[in-house]
Amino acid sequence: MKTPFTMLLSLLLMVSLTSSAQNNQVANSTFNGTTASSYVGMVEVGYLYQDNKNNAPNTADSSPTLILFNGYQFHRLFSLGATVGLDFYNQVLVSPVALGIRGTLLTTRVSPTFGVDAGYGTTFLSDESDNIKNKGGWMVNPTLGMRVLAGNNTAFLFNLGYKIQRATTTEPVPWGNNMFITEKHSFKRLSARLGFMF
Repeated sequence: MKTPFTMLLSLLLMVSLTSSAQNNQVANSTFNGTTASSYVGMVEVGYLYQDNKNNAPNTADSSPTLILFNGYQFHRLFSLGATVGLDFYNQVLVSPVALGIRGTLLTTRVSPTFGVDAGYGTTFLSDESDNIKNKGGWMVNPTLGMRVLAGNNTAFLFNLGYKIQRATTTEPVPWGNNMFITEKHSFKRLSARLGFMF
């Protein structure tokens, strides 16, 4: 079975190979806001970090994350689209589906960027063996970062953000008959992602 990180790298490679066909739709001048509105896509891979206060001191939990953004750029300061992704938390695999906003502040080759994703994290891909039931919840992820134009109608991205994701896990009590324990998760993690724009 593939590890979560191997799955992320495989998806990133697959998207990068298919994006070359779509590069003709978006020029670097579009990224700078000097042409008409057009399609914009982004792929970002990284980690979500959280202090682990329940275990040994000075430790942290980290989980891989992948985000795909497909949208329409109205202006360099405003792109609107949909995001889908995978967040590999220890307790549950969450697949967030959200409305996303992206913006680039400057017309220079290197520019600060911002973004906000808000939506719902589903758990339909999560493993529910041994009668464990997972349920998703709402999600929000504001980010700030940098964009570097790379030629060939692409740009590299780096961003930091703060992701809040709600989820619920229900599992049977080992010693009880038809008794269940429900645990509500509120994941609050620093997000750090690298990616590219096409």
